Amino acid sequence: MKRVDLPLLFCVLGVLVAAWLSVSVLGGHPHVQDEATYAFQAELLARGRLWVADPGVDLVLPFTRVHAGNLHGVFPMGWPGVLAPFSALGLGWLANPLLHGLVAWRGSRLAGSLLGEKAVLPAAALLALSPQMLLLGASWMSHTWVALLGVVGAEQCLRFRAAPRTSTALALGAVVGLAFLARPLCGVLLGLGLAAGCARVVLASPRWILVGGIPLVAMLLLQGALNGALTGSWTQFPATAFFQGLAEEKGLPATCNSLGLGPDRGCEPRFLSGGYTWREALEQTARNLEAWGRLLLGHSALLLLVGVGLFRGARRIVAAGLAFGAVVVLAYGLYWYEGTAYGARFYHLAAPAMILAAVAGLVSLPRQGWVLAALLFACGVRGAQLAPELKDYWGVDGRFWEFSQQWEGPEAVFLVDVRQDTFRPRHPVTTGHDWLEIPGLLGFSIPNRPEGRVLFLNATQENLDWARGTSRQLYGYVYGPQAENDAWAVLPPDVSLGTD
Repeated sequence: MKRVDLPLLFCVLGVLVAAWLSVSVLGGHPHVQDEATYAFQAELLARGRLWVADPGVDLVLPFTRVHAGNLHGVFPMGWPGVLAPFSALGLGWLANPLLHGLVAWRGSRLAGSLLGEKAVLPAAALLALSPQMLLLGASWMSHTWVALLGVVGAEQCLRFRAAPRTSTALALGAVVGLAFLARPLCGVLLGLGLAAGCARVVLASPRWILVGGIPLVAMLLLQGALNGALTGSWTQFPATAFFQGLAEEKGLPATCNSLGLGPDRGCEPRFLSGGYTWREALEQTARNLEAWGRLLLGHSALLLLVGVGLFRGARRIVAAGLAFGAVVVLAYGLYWYEGTAYGARFYHLAAPAMILAAVAGLVSLPRQGWVLAALLFACGVRGAQLAPELKDYWGVDGRFWEFSQQWEGPEAVFLVDVRQDTFRPRHPVTTGHDWLEIPGLLGFSIPNRPEGRVLFLNATQENLDWARGTSRQLYGYVYGPQAENDAWAVLPPDVSLGTD
């Protein structure tokens, strides 16, 4: 009888659990503003386009801008490019669950190469069922993609150290380039980590730098060309242009968000005058690290296992994983976001390295089977606790997506009326942003598309006048505290909304 491949079964289980979370908990659609923008960009790429003509009205699409009369998303195109074929098939929700399974599979193979065959099963199980790996694997975010590139890069680095080849050097350059196209800072960090890992071979024969640089430079040129098409400058990222435009609109200095701190802090005068201190950065990082331990393996026992690995296991391998994790944490130290489900998401590039460091400690223990079972139980409990928070993060409930998917009427414009006192966000990070328009604050994942059957606009006279110039049926939509409180109806021809 053929032996059951338990590591592979755990990887498949990880795919199934992530897919179930994506569909049942998250409804198969984006729930965070970044995800909504990624979905928009992926849809454009699936049709062979980078932009659409400016519709002439604020569609409440997050992180979009108009350049040369065209509307486009501001994020790097690497991740939307991966998402595009899934989007073309209407399966955008499935991309990350599949990539999550690949992270677990390739990560378990990497563990076998580093720690021996005994590490393959626990690595596959913990990578597949880690709460953070699952939750991000169920999302539409780009973090799982760069985590996979990190694992593949580490595999290629090991092969390169053992037997330097042109094909391996090219693969290393391509991995770093792909990471840069998706998340530029992650690309830089991954490049530094792989350079350190392969330094001995490269220093002995510097020509390998030129070989690995071929695909990397090609992708950097591609990013430059994309920048030029979307901003008019090869060196200016669309996101930088977006936040600079926001700063000008609000009368803030042009350096707004120049460090990539995000809209919460980067565009506030308080930060620019020194309100966000290094002490705050350290405090927020400490909170995220505390959460990260529980997110990775469901319990802070992660640190104990890493400690065991340092003193009893593969000391050099664990130290390398810790060093890479430390570099990632330090680089993202100013990304201060709190929140259990997404607070430590910026460290996700290093998540497989940290889990493998814990596996190094686990396999050095006498009764590792029982310890693994306890960890998997903790992962299950923690994952069940976090799934609802993933859905409710930043208060996005996705009802506009669900409404538009069920709409069977004519092409329509819904003018949405939202009262400030009808919304009580669970997460305080949503409050205090006067630059966010209602219902943008409430529904970052509004599925507006210039050519879509249903458009949701703020209920203002300006938007009403625009809608009357289209052939669409006009409706009023009252957004209530819960979906069951919502109401909508056809607007009378002579309705007037005022300017508020």
